[in-house]
Amino acid sequence: LTDPETQCEIVLLGCFHGSSSSAQDVTTCLTVPTSLSSSQDVGQAQQPRQAKNVVVALELCASRFVDLRKDVQKERQGETSTTTRARPWPIRFAEMVQSTMKQRGFATGMAAALLGGVSGMQTALSGLQPGLEFQTALCHVMDLEEDGHNNNDMTIVLADKNVDETLDSIGSIPTVAMDLWKDFLRNPTQNWSTTFGREAVALGQAVGLAYGDNQSDDHLTLGGFATRSPTAIRDLLRLLLPPVAFLQGSVVAVNVAFEWLQNQPEWMEAAATATATNGGGGGDTVADIWYWSNLLLMSSLYMSVALPAVRVILRERDDILTANIREACRLATEDGSQSGRVVAVLGLLHVNGVARRLLADHSEAETNTR
Repeated sequence: LTDPETQCEIVLLGCFHGSSSSAQDVTTCLTVPTSLSSSQDVGQAQQPRQAKNVVVALELCASRFVDLRKDVQKERQGETSTTTRARPWPIRFAEMVQSTMKQRGFATGMAAALLGGVSGMQTALSGLQPGLEFQTALCHVMDLEEDGHNNNDMTIVLADKNVDETLDSIGSIPTVAMDLWKDFLRNPTQNWSTTFGREAVALGQAVGLAYGDNQSDDHLTLGGFATRSPTAIRDLLRLLLPPVAFLQGSVVAVNVAFEWLQNQPEWMEAAATATATNGGGGGDTVADIWYWSNLLLMSSLYMSVALPAVRVILRERDDILTANIREACRLATEDGSQSGRVVAVLGLLHVNGVARRLLADHSEAETNTR
């Protein structure tokens, strides 16, 4: 992409967080700066063009970056965090949640518990290393500084909002869901597109299932990204392991509950009677209850959890990431040259949203110059 204001080149590098394939993409992109179109893979770039100023925009806030830099420095100095390793992860996790609740409130503490629990389980089951792609970018810049070859030509910019603000936003998901339902129910026919429909479209754009007009060739698809290399395929399988295990466990639990219900003659007889009274045949009562209850549960989770989460985790943060990437473009070209380059290391689901905003600004700029 090209920033219309500064003519700075922008590379949006979507990542599977913590995966080795994404870390390798970061290394390739920063080691060999090239001019990439938005539809090219890192490994498919041709005609290298050395950029004078390179700014690396990371999907991190200041506090997370400080922690990451400390960890990298300790690792380089050969220090081992024996104190941290001696304490089991569940204890550290519980202390983190307790501290967050005390400082930020119950809702934010529950959000921290959810994110930390999912991340910890993901790491334990998949073997991925959280923040590996950001660590790779930081190490590359630190190597240049230590070798004396940087000369301020490669700078890191933090593009995300503070992690505490993110946790507060996640803790507000129930409130956001309630507001969406209120606005939607005032006029379901007309208000869908401005409430749940907007978030559904944003989710579709994030995974590459939907995109804006005149931009269909510039978006990233989840399938294409995940199968771009054998390493990426392996990382995808590792990422899918925890949710598959969770789903398998859920299926086993449902089957156990289903068998138990079938062994309760009083409940079965009462349910069959109720179904027959309401005009049903009563033959598949348990199956009908299981089917409709699961359908209702999945619809409720989608409408009341997934779509509100899209607003606070994806759409609102896409706005912030886009604004900070624009600032990175100004930094890369502040000496008046047009050879600057911004490499934005983002989570995969942010790429299309940020690209759409940047392309919309580009289209608007072209319209204004006509």
